[in-house]
Amino acid sequence: MKKLKSRILSLIEIARLLKLNDRDINVSLEYMEYNEQGLAFDQIITQMHEYDIEIGNDVYALIQDIADMMQLPAKDYYFMRELIRSENEIPKPVMDEIGKIIASLK
Repeated sequence: MKKLKSRILSLIEIARLLKLNDRDINVSLEYMEYNEQGLAFDQIITQMHEYDIEIGNDVYALIQDIADMMQLPAKDYYFMRELIRSENEIPKPVMDEIGKIIASLK
């Protein structure tokens, strides 16, 4: 459970780096405070999708990993694939920070 929580918090931090608005970030963090990891995960990926926030393959892999840990079917997060963009289209400083967050999970 601790590993799942860490991964979702990392996804929330990545969403913040990718400029998801503070309101949606705070809603997700509030869900985490109440041990509602599923709601926090759903909030983040739904809002990232709603705002067309581009992600890299590594972020999608993290989403997939979280979904696997929660035993969610692919249909619950597959829509995020359409947000995957070339690593060159996301600013390098942001990619570097995302890389650090993902590396810390291993």
